[in-house]
Amino acid sequence: MKKLLGLIFLLASCASVQTLDGGKKDITPPQVIETSPDSASTSIQENVFIFEFDEFIQANKINDLLIISPSQKLNPTTKIKGKKLYITLNDTLLENTTYTFQFNGCIADINEGNPLQNYSYVVSTGSYLDSLTHSGFVKDIQTNTPCIDCNVHLYTSDNDSVILTTKPEYVAKTDEEGNFTFY
Repeated sequence: MKKLLGLIFLLASCASVQTLDGGKKDITPPQVIETSPDSASTSIQENVFIFEFDEFIQANKINDLLIISPSQKLNPTTKIKGKKLYITLNDTLLENTTYTFQFNGCIADINEGNPLQNYSYVVSTGSYLDSLTHSGFVKDIQTNTPCIDCNVHLYTSDNDSVILTTKPEYVAKTDEEGNFTFY
């Protein structure tokens, strides 16, 4: 009996209670591993776009940060299911038009909240991708410093009140140096 109690005491004293550290902190944003249709696809007809990521994701202010050019009159419908993001355009796709999706941090990993920055997805309803670009630089007029994360709008109308009545056809966001590019 003494040997049995000694054995139980010995086995019980071997365990060490400690908190788990979980390893190194995840600092990398989710990465797109597959899209449907593929980025740079042409002659697309569908209005549902699927993005599969390498980890579980969450959306942050997606209607504010996701920029789709040309602009949509109706906000797209978005749904996250596991590691996939589904974006449904609720406007009719224009013929022979190149569409660009810029995520601008609206998608982040679910655990650490690391945002996906500077990711663009491009498709066309025509037989080729439009390669015309226009770029520039924006300064804050009050501080004379680069305008960071500012939206730059492009309209096809020359009516001076169009900015009050219509969404812009194209939108670009400035980077940390105030640079922007319309694709």
